[in-house]
Amino acid sequence: MPRGLRLLIVTGLISFVFGTMLSRCLFLVIEAIYTRRDMELLLTSPLAPTSFIGARAMSIAITVTLEFAALLFPFADIFVMLGHMDWLKVYLLVPAFAMLTTSLALLIALGMFQLLGPRRTHVFAQIMSAVVGISFLLVIQLPSMMPRQTPQGLGDLGRQAAETGAALIWQPASLILNGFAATLIFTVGCIALFIATVRALGGPFVSASLLSSGTSKGLGRAQSAETMVFRSDPHKILVSKELRLIARDPGLLSQLLQQLGYAAPIALILWKYQSDGTPWMWLSLILISGSCASALSWLIFTAEDAPDLLGTSPMSRKAILRAKVEAALTPLMVLISVPLFMLLKRHPVFAVSLVVCSAGCAASCALLNVRGGSHRKRAEFNARHQGAPGSGIVEILVIVGWMACCAGIMWLSPWA
Repeated sequence: MPRGLRLLIVTGLISFVFGTMLSRCLFLVIEAIYTRRDMELLLTSPLAPTSFIGARAMSIAITVTLEFAALLFPFADIFVMLGHMDWLKVYLLVPAFAMLTTSLALLIALGMFQLLGPRRTHVFAQIMSAVVGISFLLVIQLPSMMPRQTPQGLGDLGRQAAETGAALIWQPASLILNGFAATLIFTVGCIALFIATVRALGGPFVSASLLSSGTSKGLGRAQSAETMVFRSDPHKILVSKELRLIARDPGLLSQLLQQLGYAAPIALILWKYQSDGTPWMWLSLILISGSCASALSWLIFTAEDAPDLLGTSPMSRKAILRAKVEAALTPLMVLISVPLFMLLKRHPVFAVSLVVCSAGCAASCALLNVRGGSHRKRAEFNARHQGAPGSGIVEILVIVGWMACCAGIMWLSPWA
């Protein structure tokens, strides 16, 4: 394989691993700051703050290392068995990148804490971690956006990479490809940076953790007392309650954004094959609408915090179900209405059919969680399909069905 093409491939892999690791580490660091757990007990112990902060930072680095090891080490094993010994570097680079991104996540989180304050940092950092992960997921999809002469385009880009090997963007890949010495030096440097970061940020990390808990509770009480509004309509009260519970949990919102990032490859594939002038990429909006509605309805129905209290409310079961479905679909109304503004002038039939099918898909996926089932905790959001065999497959079939319905309208409609 030409060196230029190797530089290009390794640079893409580095970007993907670094971005997704940084997103994951930032999420875990924020959770460590805003979850006190046994912080008071640790502070009363004879241990120095750097000791247990170092242990938490190490646990984050180990967690991320194991997650990526499960993804990358099997490929490294295969290539090593085939005689490509350069893949042994993966066993050093994965933990090295984990320590590097953990150090950067600590610096970013504490920097935002100082600039934005405890309450805004919690929301901003959670969403930022999701955006970073989605951004780097889009980066690795760039080859699929190239024209049909992809092999030639990659070859030309690879030759340019080899000719401009001194460019800063190619330096990490060039160092990795230049033998084991550079990899060892990079690994040692990441270890040194990790140790220095933990020693320097031990005190600020403890202060941020304590301040986040006390400040968030105090501000929450003050705000709730000042903005308390009583409504007489039980329907509006229930809808408002569900929307507040969703909005106050940035961790769940960031996890939802990360899961929606997997729709990016489908959107890019549809964008590449829109040969008849129809912007088929917008079909991914149906996928996003259905996935969001399913996730929000799971939080509202299955992860209800006070089901017994709702049972004593002056509302019938049907009224409660209607209010909950409305709360699950309300945040999606803005998203579903986007095609009307973007496509109505040039593709009116496609815009209207897309809005109708997106709304139908969202309503269908939301109703999938109306059925009775065991109560689950909000912390089980990522594993919401476990314990319900076939629910994920049914959700996918519903989404694909609505996407096919929208495409069928365009193909069969005499006005398209």
